[in-house]
Amino acid sequence: MSNESSKGFTLIEVMIALLILAAALTVLNTSSSSSIASVQKAGSLETIAQLLQQKATEYELTYKGKKFEELKESESGDFGSDYPEFRWAVQVDDFPAPNLASMAQQDEGQQEMLLTILNKFSKHLEKAVKEVKVSVFWKPGEKEQEYSVTFLLVDYETPIGM
Repeated sequence: MSNESSKGFTLIEVMIALLILAAALTVLNTSSSSSIASVQKAGSLETIAQLLQQKATEYELTYKGKKFEELKESESGDFGSDYPEFRWAVQVDDFPAPNLASMAQQDEGQQEMLLTILNKFSKHLEKAVKEVKVSVFWKPGEKEQEYSVTFLLVDYETPIGM
């Protein structure tokens, strides 16, 4: 009898190779799923940025040159059938002017006049500036997410009361 060496793989070798192949495929599948989800989220965030810019620009153009009394304190809506998973809201608030007088450090004689001017200027800012917050809401799952941008509207026609 001749002792022929076996040609081929043993059952154990084949099973180990299949186990390694299954583990590698699982890692690849998880990695590609994660990549696809990241690309989809990036696309949604790009859409949100465009919608925020569109709504902020639209709001500025709508109320440009109008008196602050004409501004609606809040508005909301959706983007129609083009973007059914998104909605928007606009909130207009008074501008909280900083207390500039508290920052002034001058000689006593000049300080009273400077404080008066700075207080008047702060009051003027409160009348002439509005803070506008534009938000886009997106509900990718169970929880709705808010993305917003805030800008200032200035009424250049408001007289300075001295």
